[in-house]
Amino acid sequence: MLGKQVALRVTLVVPSTPGDQAGILAGDKLQKINGQTFRTFEDFKKKLDRIGPGVRFPLTVDRNGTPQTVTIISRTRPVVGSPEWAALQENERAVRVAQTAAASAAAAAAAMAAAK
Repeated sequence: MLGKQVALRVTLVVPSTPGDQAGILAGDKLQKINGQTFRTFEDFKKKLDRIGPGVRFPLTVDRNGTPQTVTIISRTRPVVGSPEWAALQENERAVRVAQTAAASAAAAAAAMAAAK
């Protein structure tokens, strides 16, 4: 999949997570994180990991064909074995995304922002 554009579509948003609080909805397609595009989920994840906890950053999504920007406030990832960690494991991720080949650069991006 190296070099291929992907679209990351949100399929689940867990209540009370940063993504939920920012207004991310199931069906949103992630386009930019902190103003930067990305080509793969791994690229998105690297960009997300560079953002420290407690930082506000923009996440641009395509919602029903209309670009929208929401503000995420990152948080510290839970400690492995903690109740919060267990809850996230039960839901797999705070925001679940499906990765598919994208038709254009506008559809490319990723989003585990809420899991941060």
